[in-house]
Amino acid sequence: MFEQFKENLGLARDNANAARAGLRSAREAWREASPAKRQVWLLVPATIVIIAITDHFSIPWYYDAAALVLVVLGSWMRAAIWPSSSSKP
Repeated sequence: MFEQFKENLGLARDNANAARAGLRSAREAWREASPAKRQVWLLVPATIVIIAITDHFSIPWYYDAAALVLVVLGSWMRAAIWPSSSSKP
């Protein structure tokens, strides 16, 4: 049983190292991404969250679509009003 515990600790350590390396590469990719790519990367989780909320509360599909349109328009307006802020990490 002690051997299994040691193996589990080793696997947990390997998993933590892999997660740490993944976070480092994600930060580097974010810094190197263009503003348009960053907007898409933020739009995808926003879409998932909006769909999850509307499904949970049984909101009609057209409110879902309207919320997505507002998120996209807000993102474009933010980029148009503050173009330098979208290029900062």
